[in-house]
Amino acid sequence: MSTLVFGLAMMGYSLGLVLVQPLVAQRVERMSYAAAMMIGFGCLAAGMVAFAGGNGVTVVAGVAALGAGNAVLFLKNDLEALARSRRSSRRSRRSATR
Repeated sequence: MSTLVFGLAMMGYSLGLVLVQPLVAQRVERMSYAAAMMIGFGCLAAGMVAFAGGNGVTVVAGVAALGAGNAVLFLKNDLEALARSRRSSRRSRRSATR
């Protein structure tokens, strides 16, 4: 496969990431951290195996799985970081308004 095809596949990955993350946001917010990590890294593993297949169908499947896995991982880690941040806690917001 040509470099152009792999470049287009990775552009598709980026677009998929942008499209998938808003669709799964509420579901990811409700799931536990451990479940999100299992789903996210499971998708990454499946995506890399499929991507390594090297033909058009497996590359597309791999790109889709990588995008879904990264969407879950990025979103859950961002939500966890915000939840644990002192600046985003309710206590900080209340004291800032006084």
